Amino acid sequence: HRQARRAFIDDYAYMLRSRLAPPVTVLVPCMNEDATIVENVHSLLTGKYPAFEIIVINDGSTDETLTRLVEAFDLVKVSRVLRDDIGTRPVRAIYKDPADPRLIVIDKENGGKADALNVGINATHMPYILTIDADVILDEEALLRIMKPIMDDPEHVMAGGGIVRIVNECEVQGGQ
Repeated sequence: HRQARRAFIDDYAYMLRSRLAPPVTVLVPCMNEDATIVENVHSLLTGKYPAFEIIVINDGSTDETLTRLVEAFDLVKVSRVLRDDIGTRPVRAIYKDPADPRLIVIDKENGGKADALNVGINATHMPYILTIDADVILDEEALLRIMKPIMDDPEHVMAGGGIVRIVNECEVQGGQ
């Protein structure tokens, strides 16, 4: 109930216009998620937040996950050097969406979820990171709501979270 009252009062429109909102990277580790990955990425791209990027890390999928991403977002291979601060399994390729520079897809050898997240951490330069599963659909204001406490008190708040609501048997179109 407190969350609902706070969300009603908070001025998310002001936050959305603010140049002071810290940039955020959304990391999406995935393996064999061809059934949900495209809708997941669509929901992330509809997000309302001043500065964010989405890094999808394909962790050695054996299904059509990577193919579906490449086709749905017209991804092209790019040459990009990743930091190697955290050791990980080898990266096979990096893809970007020429029409939307917020989306990056990294294809790597299978190493597990933690290894995939470490590749994403090595790839980002943003000060804040949000990790979600590939079968999650985020509300368009989720980043605003998660980052609000951090923006209100950055000296004391370093992490945030959200409320999970189940979407079972609902129709999802265009990430909503």
